[in-house]
Amino acid sequence: MVVCGYLSWWLLVSSSAGQPLRHYIKSIIDDMISDRVQIDKIQYQLSENIHNLENKILVEGKKRGGKLKSEVEIPDCKSFKNKTIKESLAENVKIVSNYNFTHIGKYLQRLQLDTKGIFHLAQRKENSTAPTIVSGFSDNHYKEAIGLFNSINNPVRKMYPDLKFVVFDLGLTEEHRKTVQKLCNCDVRKFPFENYPSHMKFLRGFTWKPVIIQMMLQEFDFVMWVDSSIRLNKNVDRLFERARYYGIQSLGGYGSIAVRTHNILFDFLKEEPCMFNYPEVQGGWVAIKRSLFTLKVLLQPWVSCALQYGCMDFPYSKAFLTCSSMTKLFHCHRSDQSVLGILLTRLFHVNRQLFVFNDGEFGNVRRDSIEKFIPQDSGHV
Repeated sequence: MVVCGYLSWWLLVSSSAGQPLRHYIKSIIDDMISDRVQIDKIQYQLSENIHNLENKILVEGKKRGGKLKSEVEIPDCKSFKNKTIKESLAENVKIVSNYNFTHIGKYLQRLQLDTKGIFHLAQRKENSTAPTIVSGFSDNHYKEAIGLFNSINNPVRKMYPDLKFVVFDLGLTEEHRKTVQKLCNCDVRKFPFENYPSHMKFLRGFTWKPVIIQMMLQEFDFVMWVDSSIRLNKNVDRLFERARYYGIQSLGGYGSIAVRTHNILFDFLKEEPCMFNYPEVQGGWVAIKRSLFTLKVLLQPWVSCALQYGCMDFPYSKAFLTCSSMTKLFHCHRSDQSVLGILLTRLFHVNRQLFVFNDGEFGNVRRDSIEKFIPQDSGHV
């Protein structure tokens, strides 16, 4: 019976009537071979990227000094002495690659963070000197954003006249959207919540932010996210230089990652919380240069965690928004920056300082600051 069935199938495929089926089978085989070739190329190129970055860390780490130190003494971590983060970047990359995400394949494909997408984006050779600046906010941050517009117009646009600036509308009124369009000298886009999991509509879960950054990296090779509270200064060109060199630069924070991250996230990633008693990394100001390393090792897990409910955001996360304790494990949750802090600390550990800058170096955080709009050609700096 099996032989007869196989014979019938072979006759069908061999006949002219089976020609479409032959083409279909051939296309599947070709796709499998193509996928395997792309995976092999990614693994080879990624190992080269890791080797080059390790050399940069070795050289620059000696120059800059200042190894990362634990943030505070956490009572619940006093007896924790068994495990430490590995020193080898390659070993830590392997651990990050084993973070397990499910049921998000179609979203990763849309964002080109699947194997084919990463391979395609990494092959695009562009070398922008300045990043495309991107922000996003809803109506409650509309007034705060005016100061951001001022700092981009003066001084950043004076140094980079062709600078691109994109603002994502996360819930602006029609009136405020029109005003933003008039003042920002930017491209205003509405975030397509309908294309992504429903939990992203909870704005204070901040899952939309890594997704927006990746959407921009699909278009541009160099992207810098800034919250509406960020005010840039004339030294920002040095930040751009560092981001191009290392691949990523993020604003440093305060407060322990272990204190300001819920155990649900640590459990999901299978990471030991007390290994992450280091200062937070802030998600409100991040510059990323697109490369195979940043796409595969940073963006893919960061965005995957944002897409999968129960990782970056989870039921009742609203109850953990306020951080008041500095020493209580799992006291609050910082969503996008909790994940980013874990990733950068896991990957670079004591050398994480090379990938972080301080408030005041290239600008400042001024939350709830309301400023009058200053036209770009007014001569104000």
